[in-house]
Amino acid sequence: MTALIVISAAVALLALILSVPIKLRVMYTDSVSVFAGIGLFSFRIYPPKKKKIKLRDYSAENYRKLMSELDGAEKKEKKPKKAETAENKSAEAENNESIIKVLYGMRHTVTRIVGEFARHIRTDTVYIKADISSDDAAKCALLCGAVSQFASYILEFLREFTKLREKKVTVDINADFSSSETAADIKFVFCVRAVFLLCAAVKLIFAYFGFAEARDAQKVLRADSTKAAEGKRSISKSQKYKNISKERSGTQNESERKLC
Repeated sequence: MTALIVISAAVALLALILSVPIKLRVMYTDSVSVFAGIGLFSFRIYPPKKKKIKLRDYSAENYRKLMSELDGAEKKEKKPKKAETAENKSAEAENNESIIKVLYGMRHTVTRIVGEFARHIRTDTVYIKADISSDDAAKCALLCGAVSQFASYILEFLREFTKLREKKVTVDINADFSSSETAADIKFVFCVRAVFLLCAAVKLIFAYFGFAEARDAQKVLRADSTKAAEGKRSISKSQKYKNISKERSGTQNESERKLC
């Protein structure tokens, strides 16, 4: 009974963790900022936080540590690096080339998995407010039209590939002929369950290794076929040489008989 309670509690906890929503907020006012949130927790992805300077950083002990770290870095830079051999360079180039070929061959599988994953993404908020301005009135009108068209393309893309909440969509783009600076306030909020993100990651991993194994098997088959073809060519060449030698020996025998 105790084991059943523990197992059910573990399953319930796992289901709770997998059902936690993961949110991504992309905002722009004066600069771009990206935040990620898992449940009740949120942290900034971009721009990175600036390191705060504290008074204890200016102590003598920290100064000695800093100087020792700098001395160690200088010593590492002064050490001569081992020259890379041609074999290592060729092996590294072949490895990089094989990875690129595998990724290129997986493009259809990756697009399919990403398309399936995108269906589970929910676009909670789309807020686009912009006042387009320019020194030239005609240029301002053209820019306003271009930005409005681009915003409509973004909305159509989100409707096609994600679950867009139409009630949370706000688009307000105006041409401001009285100002010379463009002001914009943009906010996107995307949400997805952790279980769908985990499933997409697992599918990509299995697709990568499965494609790599299939590609290695194809390489082995190609190598075997080339070896067999080379063997057939060598056999045919040796047979030709034997026939030529027989013909030459036959002609020599005939010439000797005629002389006799």
